[in-house]
Amino acid sequence: MAKKKDKQTGKSVMPTAEVIEHHASAIQVAKKDMATEAGHVAAAHERAKNAGIHKKAMAWCLILRNMDPAKRDEMLYHFDNYREALDIKVQGDFFRNTEGDAPRPVSPAPTAIQ
Repeated sequence: MAKKKDKQTGKSVMPTAEVIEHHASAIQVAKKDMATEAGHVAAAHERAKNAGIHKKAMAWCLILRNMDPAKRDEMLYHFDNYREALDIKVQGDFFRNTEGDAPRPVSPAPTAIQ
């Protein structure tokens, strides 16, 4: 734990009541903001779920989108190699009929979250 020391004596000094109150208030505001933001994030996830978005796939895509492009390319290169080595194959197109007919019509992706 960080302790403030008196410059002359070197002994630990307690912060003043004003300093304690200031930081306590700042922490409370930050926690309140976090709770509000968590509510916004949860609502965004719910809207995405209702729009047919796969939560984990979206989370992976957001991680990839925020990565440095060179690191992302390297990671995806290794990921594809590991999938092949571990025999993890794509199971096909879920939007196609089993009889091999043309793809079923799919609603276009929304342009904005409602």
